[in-house]
Amino acid sequence: MKSFFALVAGLALTISLPMVAAAQKEITLYSFTGGIDGSTQFGGVVFDSSGNLYGTNYFGGTSGYGTVFELEASGGSWTLKTLHSFAGNSTDVGHSASTLVSDSKGNLYGTGYMGGGPGDCYQQETCGGVFELSKSNGWKESVIFAFTPKTGFSPSGLTMYKGALYGTTEFGPGSITQVGYGTVYELSLGKTGKWKQTILHSFNGNDGYEPATDPVFDKQGNLYGSTPYTFTNQAGDIYELKHGTSGWKLSQIDAMAGGDMIFDSSGNLYLSLGGGGSANCEAGCGSVIELQKTGTGWKQVTLYEFTDVTDGEEPGTLIFDAAGNLYGTTFLGGTGSCVFYQYSGCGTVFKLSPGSGGWKKTTLYNFTGGTDGEFPNGSPLAMDASGNLYGATLGGATYGTSGYGTIYEIQP
Repeated sequence: MKSFFALVAGLALTISLPMVAAAQKEITLYSFTGGIDGSTQFGGVVFDSSGNLYGTNYFGGTSGYGTVFELEASGGSWTLKTLHSFAGNSTDVGHSASTLVSDSKGNLYGTGYMGGGPGDCYQQETCGGVFELSKSNGWKESVIFAFTPKTGFSPSGLTMYKGALYGTTEFGPGSITQVGYGTVYELSLGKTGKWKQTILHSFNGNDGYEPATDPVFDKQGNLYGSTPYTFTNQAGDIYELKHGTSGWKLSQIDAMAGGDMIFDSSGNLYLSLGGGGSANCEAGCGSVIELQKTGTGWKQVTLYEFTDVTDGEEPGTLIFDAAGNLYGTTFLGGTGSCVFYQYSGCGTVFKLSPGSGGWKKTTLYNFTGGTDGEFPNGSPLAMDASGNLYGATLGGATYGTSGYGTIYEIQP
């Protein structure tokens, strides 16, 4: 999961008053028990062509290292199937926090924070890896790339672009005595059927460190991401990796610690800032911003700034619908009575609609911390053809002291 709060100042503000939508319906599709079915979903859920949902758990399963699961839709109900329980050893990964990505054949790919090989990465036994669940002849899991100190370790973000996988490692290249500052890498499938890694960029601290976001690509094939920190600016940076004849070259396009980003059709970037802005929240309530591409660079515009705890606090990754509306979650805040350390609220689901007077924010749902769950994890929501939204909460529901998380649906 991304860092909770990133402080940002000096943003231009273009907002309208928040509204609360009427008659939004929340359905808990599944409530995890923390046992062999898993617990703690840091990643989002994704659809297949048949309307089934897939995701990962960080904990639980037969060995406690998490699972890959499927929620199968049938006759208006949902049934959970555990497709794989991670072993977290030298032949398998463990503790997956990634949102799964799929190829044209329906195979699923993700990352495990540890496991995958003998390791000896800095102060941890194993370095992590990238796994595949092959759909042919049932679901079969295999580690397609195991990280070493020289190739980076603790992978997090992952995306697929033109048949290749692109991701980030929070640390490395390093050793058992040096951590390293993280990498952006490519995995391409060779003629022999093996995946080959190419490190596109190794961070040095001055240009950022601990990258954890999913890479995104513009129409020209340039890659974008963010880091939560730099040596010179603790607010982090938004970076671009441009592909040229001499390789990939990194440049900073803005100094702030953003999360995962998305593009619109015009090449503008949209992202959330987890903190800063209004002082009515413990570390600032957060905001949604747009980076508009201009002829000379990028212009930062604030689309919405969360005003107080009841409005929502710490917004996560955004998605678009076909009409150009934005949807996301806040990890905290809302009208629920949950408490997370010194922070309050159970989290919300919100919508931002563009208009002539700016962007209008609507709260679609306030989590209560009961059977609906609490603390939506901030990963991108999934949307079906009817406009229903699907996501995961880190806690809540009917098991344990605070619950083990839920998969939920919001019906408009």
